[in-house]
Amino acid sequence: MADWTTAVDDGLTARLTQCTLCGDGRLVLWGVCGTLHLALAYVLCHRCKESGGVGRVEVLFAQRYEAGT
Repeated sequence: MADWTTAVDDGLTARLTQCTLCGDGRLVLWGVCGTLHLALAYVLCHRCKESGGVGRVEVLFAQRYEAGT
């Protein structure tokens, strides 16, 4: 089971300063995407949030981090 402590702390303390998908600095949403072994924080700008960004982040993280599991 993934430990979500660091990922949630990253979101709550605003350590992430650019949109995970496009790099914009005007952030409106943060969240945590978790797998069995890993929990990752992400942040999204308004444009990416409104264009289905949460689903895109989940796909991106799955491609990037679940390939080796």
